Amino acid sequence: MTIIKFEFSQAELESRVQVALSNYEFHTPKYGRLTALELFQSNSVAHALELYHEKRKAGYTQSEVSPLYFDHNPGTGSFSWIEFHLYKPEKQQAKDKAAIAEKVEADYRAELEQLFNEHVEIEARRSVERRQRELEAARIAEEQRQLEEARQEIINLYKGQAA
Repeated sequence: MTIIKFEFSQAELESRVQVALSNYEFHTPKYGRLTALELFQSNSVAHALELYHEKRKAGYTQSEVSPLYFDHNPGTGSFSWIEFHLYKPEKQQAKDKAAIAEKVEADYRAELEQLFNEHVEIEARRSVERRQRELEAARIAEEQRQLEEARQEIINLYKGQAA
């Protein structure tokens, strides 16, 4: 049996947390992804400016992501809107980062447990298969011994008649 250690590594955890925090800081919020940036949308320039001002007063900071303006296309049923990204306040980012670190650690520990359980299952199956092969080999050896014994009895029976 191969002995593999499924030990928790603080260095591995820290590496995974750093990758997750880097993704948090440098990605835009798509598909429900938790990021330092928050997306705001408005259907008018006036509302967008008002929203921008409110969020800046609430502690949000300017981002490098350029605002986008989507113009109305007559006949398509669409409407115009503006979207922009702001960085969340530091306090919110600290909460997000703590939640990310907790999730990364929980995922890492769950991964280690899953790998351990998979390894246990593989080793258990190997052990059962090995025992079955050993039992089969023992059964074949016993069958061969019995056949040889039966042959010897028959040979002795014929030798006894000839004498």
